[in-house]
Amino acid sequence: VGTAISVLNGVYSTATNTTLRNGTVRGFAGHGVDFNSSGAVVEHVTVENCGSTGIRVGTRSCVSDCLSRSNTLYGVWADTGT
Repeated sequence: VGTAISVLNGVYSTATNTTLRNGTVRGFAGHGVDFNSSGAVVEHVTVENCGSTGIRVGTRSCVSDCLSRSNTLYGVWADTGT
């Protein structure tokens, strides 16, 4: 729901309550997963070798059982209130 592939980021969405489960995202120039909105759920996802943050989520979001490694900036970036 509300996700799309972009050239810069791996999986990107600005829709609320977006969910991503079970997969691998690797080698993107920007964020691996960028859910810059509230209520996102990211579970059982591996993100590696991206040029920015591995997993980025907005407020009231949940990141669980994920692996974020060898990304240039942060492994996981969660907005305040997450």
